Amino acid sequence: MSKKIAVIGGGALGQYLSARLTQAGHRVSLLLRGDYCAVKENGLKVQSPHGDVKVSPSDLDVFQSPVEIGEADWVICTLKANALQGSAGKRLLKPCIGPKTRVLSLLNGIGIDEAISDIVGDSERVLGGLAFIAA
Repeated sequence: MSKKIAVIGGGALGQYLSARLTQAGHRVSLLLRGDYCAVKENGLKVQSPHGDVKVSPSDLDVFQSPVEIGEADWVICTLKANALQGSAGKRLLKPCIGPKTRVLSLLNGIGIDEAISDIVGDSERVLGGLAFIAA
C-alpha cells in the first residue's frame, strides 16, 4: 500500500526529493511558495549524473498551504531552520501530522529535531537526517 508523503519546503532539496520519490512510484504532496505556479504548470525536471527525471504536473500534487495537504504518513521537512521559529513551524507542519505520522528532518541547525518533536508531540516519530546533493 502506497504511503502519503508530504514534502514541506519546496526549494531545491524539496523539489529534488519530490522528483526522485515520484520517480520511485510514490505519490508526493509538495508544499511550495515561490515556484508554485511554475511547478503546477510544468512539473519538475532534474538533470543529474545519476539519471535525469521529468515529473509531469499530473504526477505531483503541489500546494501552497499545508492545510490543503492534510495528514500524511511521512513528512519530509526541507525548510530553512528559521522557518520553524515561533508559531510558524507549528503552522507549517501540524496540519500534516496525524497520530502515526513520521517526520524526517533534513534541516541544518541545533535543536531542530527537538523543535519538530515538540510540534509532533512524540520524539519517537521524528528522525534527523542529512542530505548532501552536489550541484
